[in-house]
Amino acid sequence: MYNYLLGEFVTRMRVASKMHWKSVKIIKSRLVLEVLSLLYKEGFIRGFFVLKNEDSILVYLKYNRGKPSYYSLYLISKPGKRVYWTLNYMSLYYSANGFSGFYVISTNKGLITSTDCMLNSNTKVSGEVLLKVKI
Repeated sequence: MYNYLLGEFVTRMRVASKMHWKSVKIIKSRLVLEVLSLLYKEGFIRGFFVLKNEDSILVYLKYNRGKPSYYSLYLISKPGKRVYWTLNYMSLYYSANGFSGFYVISTNKGLITSTDCMLNSNTKVSGEVLLKVKI
């Protein structure tokens, strides 16, 4: 069930940013709230507000010079195919591809970005790759 809501979140955010909407309503779930707080902490959205009567979240998008603050969001893990990465695989992937952006990874310590995993390499962190955020 959680990947359906995460997929719905990615689709709504992608459409809203392409249409240059100021805000978008998203179905409320614990995982979506954690992803939104991570995107807010990284500076890719202006903020979000939980609507209690409608059981949804109102997300305020952020634009820089008329363009979205992020290029796009992609869903990596799907219900039929889960994707798990170790720290070694992440370091190989970053050095080979060299894309600008980060991945949102679900670990036993909560949701963290791939850059946080790489910076804190002394802790052996790995987990399920949920989203790819291109800048």
